[in-house]
Amino acid sequence: MPKKLWTAAVIAEVQRLTSAGRSIRAIAKRLQVPRSTVSAILKLEALGLPDVPTPPAAPTASGAVPRLLLHPLINPLVPLPEGIDVHPTIHHLYRDALAAARASELDVLTIAFNLPLPRFRGYLNPLAAERLRGKFTLAQDDEDDVPSLATSLTLPYGLWATAYRRLEVAFRQQEEEMQAAINRLVTVLPRDVSED
Repeated sequence: MPKKLWTAAVIAEVQRLTSAGRSIRAIAKRLQVPRSTVSAILKLEALGLPDVPTPPAAPTASGAVPRLLLHPLINPLVPLPEGIDVHPTIHHLYRDALAAARASELDVLTIAFNLPLPRFRGYLNPLAAERLRGKFTLAQDDEDDVPSLATSLTLPYGLWATAYRRLEVAFRQQEEEMQAAINRLVTVLPRDVSED
């Protein structure tokens, strides 16, 4: 016979009501479960088997619960090398993404602006590219693109056009690789049996 599983709430309530001196019949009536359920929980408890599972710790301000990454890091996050010649807006965006540990944005910046750094994840996230693009405005020339605290970040249109082409190539290559993986999986599936 398969082992019965009860929710932690039912087990805890049976234990609480038992310690309060309630009968099996009273507990079953109160919880709206069969008496056999209450008896089974109490029998297993006597053997020391069912403990009320402890729920996972909730995130707090002092200690955050670690995030589960769909695309884990393949290289550690690193700052831009000293002395690298990049536009001030790129430097600002990279520094902000690094401080927030947004590896997807760092990858987009690395690919788009041909930074001498390794990729941090194996997947290039188009949503991160869209998020980054929303953080600056395009300027026609370099004279208007000096970032300051009073104004928004700007980037020369020509620099962005080149970066966009690099991203376009990288995203196209990634899609082709993903489609090839799907095709390989489909070819190893068993063929359908005809209805003859």
